[in-house]
Formats: sequence, C-alpha cells, structure tokens
Amino acid sequence: MKKKLSDELIGRLNRLKDSIPVNNSLGSNELFHSDWLISLLNHENQLIESLFGVTLNGPIRVHREKQHIDIKIENETDCVNIENKVKDIPRKDQLNKYQSGAANRKQIKRKQTNHWILLSMVRPWFFEGDSWNGWKWVSYSHVCEVLTKYADKLPQGLLRLYLEEYIKFVATLLQLYQEIKITDYESVFLDEYSMEILQDLRIHALFYKYRYSDLADRLRDRLEKMGERKIICDHHLLDKADINTVLVENNYFRGTGLFDFYVPIFESRKHNVFMGVELHDNSLKLFISTNDQSFSLKVSENLMADKIWFDFMPAKKRGISLGEYTVRKEFSQYNDGLWLYKAVKVEDITQGEIIDLMCEYFSYIRKNHDCFQKACEDVEKHDMNEKNKKR
Repeated sequence: MKKKLSDELIGRLNRLKDSIPVNNSLGSNELFHSDWLISLLNHENQLIESLFGVTLNGPIRVHREKQHIDIKIENETDCVNIENKVKDIPRKDQLNKYQSGAANRKQIKRKQTNHWILLSMVRPWFFEGDSWNGWKWVSYSHVCEVLTKYADKLPQGLLRLYLEEYIKFVATLLQLYQEIKITDYESVFLDEYSMEILQDLRIHALFYKYRYSDLADRLRDRLEKMGERKIICDHHLLDKADINTVLVENNYFRGTGLFDFYVPIFESRKHNVFMGVELHDNSLKLFISTNDQSFSLKVSENLMADKIWFDFMPAKKRGISLGEYTVRKEFSQYNDGLWLYKAVKVEDITQGEIIDLMCEYFSYIRKNHDCFQKACEDVEKHDMNEKNKKR
C-alpha cells in the first residue's frame, strides 16, 4: 500500500498555501532558505553562536555562494562554512569534495580556524551522532528553536510576523521529512492525494530527492556488505571505471526521482559498455549504455535475442506488483540512442523489495560478466569483418 501522509500534516500543508514565506520560496526553495538566513545573520554574532555553536568576535562578513560554499561567515580569526541542504541529503563524496576543493583552491586561510557545518532537515545516515569527518550537523529543528526565542524578543511588526510564518513553514517541512521516512516493509511511493498536495506547494521535489537519495544510500550500503569496494557516486568518473567498479547514483529528472546502478561490462579502443537497472519514479528500467549508437543497438538486440538481458522475470518471481504493458519491438532510448532500455510500470514496491531486486540484478550481471563481454566482442568483430569486406 502506498505511503499516505497523516491528516494532521495534510491540514498543515494546506494552510501553508497562503503563507508569504512559502510563496517566496517557490522560485528556488534552497536558495530562499539561504538568503533568509543570511538576512538574519548579518551583524548578529550572538545569533550565529546560538545557531552554529561558533563564537565570532568583532566585525563579520556573511556571503552566499562564495567559492562554492552556500553560506560563508567569517572574521579575522574564524570562518564558518555552511552547506545548506533542504531538499536532499548530501553524500560522503560531496562533503569531502567541498573541503578538499577549498584546500586545493587555497581558500582556507592559515590564520583562520575553519568550521564546517552541515545544515539540513535530516541527519545523514553516515554521521556518527552530530559529526562526521570534520563536519558538524545542525538540524533545522534546532534552527526553529533558536529562531522562536529570537522572534519572541522582537517588537511586534512585519519582521516578527514573517519570522513566525517562516518557523511554521520549516516545522511543517520537518514533519513531512519524518512522515516520508519508511522501513523496509513500507512502499517507496506516495499516494496520489498526498503527492497532489506537495505538487500544489511545489515541494514535491523535496520528497523525490529525499526518497531516491535515501534508496541510493541504502543500495550502496548493501553492495558494500556484499563485498564491493569500488563504489562511485559521480557519473563523470565512469570514463575511468574498470570492471570492478559500480556507479550508484540518484537524480531528479523530468519532475520525478530516480536511482540506478551502472556496471562496466566491456572496454575496447572504440567502445565502452555499461549495463544496469534504474527505478525512475514508478518505471523499472533495464538498460545498456554505450558511446556508439549503432553498437549499442546491436549489442542490445543480441542480448535480447539470447534472453540474457531485458528480462523482468526476477521482479515477477518476487511477487512485485507490475502494471500491464506491451513489449515494444524497438528499444526505448535516451541520449540519441546511446542509452537503450526496456521498462515496466511498477504498481507498488516496498523499500526492502526494490533493494533486494537491485542486488539480485547486480549479482546476475557480475556472475554473467563473461557472457556480456563476449556479446560485445562478437558485435565488434562482426562490424570489423563487414568493414574489411567493403574495402
């Protein structure tokens, strides 16, 4: 059964439709939160200490999006670097990249003590308590508590009213995050009415990014337990990936969420071939990805003909509710035919079921790697022979 938001939360979400802060945030939710915090933090050293636990003495400078840092607060002796995550959950590699990138660009001044703050709605699963690898986690629930006390000291007026409305907005988002958390036995999908409410407020991206980021994290964790040691998260690193590598990523694409994995199966002077599985909203896709359209199609057709790929029977055997669909003779495609796939609609699936299914397909690809590699070699040899005949 699809996840349903509580009546209490739906009521709170409906009341937000007339909220000024909510309407101000519609253009860019995450930037709105950063801009609003910056407007409060300027010259408010005590508020900065209450929020982030860092004491800054003397004049301060507050910047947004400076040197790829969402919010940067600094004086002569300290620099507070804040990564603000409202819509999704950061990955380990992202946080490491911010720190190493700053060091490589010589943005870290020797005379300053640097503080790294992750400000988010949800604590990342890999944090130990409120810290990880030099980062300190600050929850938006803490922000609400501090800003409530701050608002109580303000005189009656527009600033106080706006701040109180903002606190209600954030408190509702926090409740939303709590309710969309799921166990292995709960559906990854949200029911239609709940999704309509989120879409009306234009915060459905928050749900999709959180859900599919969390699923990707859980898949990485499972693959690590299965013995995989070369798990990457950045699609741009695929060009340097070897056969022992697996890419696990999540994205927000065409208004919905997705997560997938890519496994390298063939590499030659001319071609790189990857295969994998993707859940894009409620569409389960088995795909082949290459750097050559013609080669991609030939390999896919051969794998389909030999019945060794593009088979949804593992999902059916697990009793997963699949929608009715007609198998098209031609392959669906992205990226001008470089990404070919077959898809089936998933009516409903639990978190545990999709992770188990992904791992089953992954193990199948690993186990049959030689088979897939030979299929690619055969196509390459055939193309070479045809080319030689024409000379």
